[in-house]
Amino acid sequence: MSKPLEVGDLVMVVRGKKCCRASRHIGRIFRIERFISKSAGSCTLCGKPLEAVIQAVPPDIHRSGYSLYRLKLIPPLSELERTKEEEGVLA
Repeated sequence: MSKPLEVGDLVMVVRGKKCCRASRHIGRIFRIERFISKSAGSCTLCGKPLEAVIQAVPPDIHRSGYSLYRLKLIPPLSELERTKEEEGVLA
């Protein structure tokens, strides 16, 4: 089970929007600066109604962010090294 995202985590946008699958931000990597609660509204690209969500906000954006379902955590290097060492011990 993966841990919930936290402020300071390094993440990558890996999915487009649910409504119109807009994907121009896929591949963007950023460190989460804060979380905001985004009220229900409509997509600025396709106009479809959107439900209220929690969004992670990168440092260079101030009024909106990315819905959590669109993000994937990039684990810290120390965690990756520990996994590699454990695999070496098991081999």
